Amino acid sequence: MRRLRQMGIVGLLSLRSLPGRMRSSWVIVVALMCISVVLLSLLSMREGIRRDYVGVGHTDRAVMTSVGSVREPDSSIPASGLAPVLELPGIRRGRDGMPLVDPELYVGIGALTLRGGGEGSTEMRGIGRNGFQMSPEIKLVDGRYYRPDTREVLAGERARQKFTGLELGDKIVMVTQGRVVDGGEWTVVGHFSTDSFMGGDLIADPQAMLRALGRSSYNSILIGLQSPQSLDALQNALTTKPALSVTVERQSDFWLRQYKNLPNTMLFLDYMVSVLLASGAISGILHTMHATVGSRAKEIAILRAVGFGGLPIAVAIVAEAMFFACIGAALGTAIDRLWLNGYAINGAYGVFRIAVTPYLLMVAIAWALVIALIGAIAPAVQEARLAVVDALARA
Repeated sequence: MRRLRQMGIVGLLSLRSLPGRMRSSWVIVVALMCISVVLLSLLSMREGIRRDYVGVGHTDRAVMTSVGSVREPDSSIPASGLAPVLELPGIRRGRDGMPLVDPELYVGIGALTLRGGGEGSTEMRGIGRNGFQMSPEIKLVDGRYYRPDTREVLAGERARQKFTGLELGDKIVMVTQGRVVDGGEWTVVGHFSTDSFMGGDLIADPQAMLRALGRSSYNSILIGLQSPQSLDALQNALTTKPALSVTVERQSDFWLRQYKNLPNTMLFLDYMVSVLLASGAISGILHTMHATVGSRAKEIAILRAVGFGGLPIAVAIVAEAMFFACIGAALGTAIDRLWLNGYAINGAYGVFRIAVTPYLLMVAIAWALVIALIGAIAPAVQEARLAVVDALARA
């Protein structure tokens, strides 16, 4: 109880003298605000990508890819291999009574003009009528669907917000792997919305894309399942048809695997930048708290002389650093939450939205508090170990 009472008294004295130290303490506030902004923004970019990939998967659909393919662009299924797939068990039938099977294409396209200037890139996907029937989350916002086997595209609302030249009637040129695909322009005939990353894509007829690209194979086949349990029957049937050379997995599992196979460059960069900024902040906090102790030398000496222990004073030093760290972290996380949450960004993975989640807010705040604790612990320990006579001599 005696130590707690001393901690309370020292804390009150610290609060009373705090206005006189505000100018120097802004070093802690600004440093940890910057760290929180950078850490949270980078983590939120990765979280936005994760949410987009996870959001596209459903348990009543399956995705078929070629054996050995790790990512969707690596997969290749010949058009001639589609007929045997239609005869597999466990496949749901559509409104026309035919199996719900949709061969799909994927290609990255560049040379799109960003609204802020410069060039960006996204993906163009070939999705047929069955694909739309199986994916009710892809909703037409305005315009119309493209006609079969024509050079017409739908632009996602997210892509429309990020790039110019994607309004109804606008024409675009397909540029992939640095080359212009011959055969003419593609006309934007509609816009669609969806909660997944496809909201930043362009969608076109797969047959038109095959012909334009000079290809004879698809990247994947989307399959509607009779029920989530029908996947087992479908997988077992494939074991009796090794000539197909394909694998099938639930759509939710497929897109989760695609996310996990993304390079961790962004995450590595995030942690590296955060550590570098943290080392600088720790140094600043260390010097600031040493200056704080120096400015309160007379006050501390009097407290020690009248019987106060070193621990209450050390706790007050750490608490002060944590207090300013909380202010800095609160400002930094508020900036990200208010300005960046939901912002569409164009990168190597197309167009996706930054997701500043409550969990990431807590991570950023916790990181700021840890940095403040590390920076304040050395001055606090030094003060706790200081003998009374040395405290009086310093004052």
